[in-house]
Amino acid sequence: MSAKISFSEYCKSKEYLRLAAESIPTVVKEYELTKYCKFPIVTEDEEDKQYISFKPKDTISIVWEYLDPDAPVARKVVVNTDEDDGTKIQPAWGNTKLASWVSKNSRVAK
Repeated sequence: MSAKISFSEYCKSKEYLRLAAESIPTVVKEYELTKYCKFPIVTEDEEDKQYISFKPKDTISIVWEYLDPDAPVARKVVVNTDEDDGTKIQPAWGNTKLASWVSKNSRVAK
């Protein structure tokens, strides 16, 4: 049997759902690269990979969402280099590989 709810109860439940979706914990971290390295990105044609080359002291800002505390999800990656300032990119890697690459090639910026 299905329980019937009033329209006001339906609206309240939709509002609670909307608030819960907006309250996902997010953390913005800025990383400073420690060595020369390359980073694959997704291109528009997606047939061949393009790489961004980094030098030491270039920075990357990543917005991490913590739906699961053990597996954060990267929502936005912004690159700051000498040539580019604040370019948003789409990594070709998944979240696990991205987190591993960041831990090996950078440190948290101060």
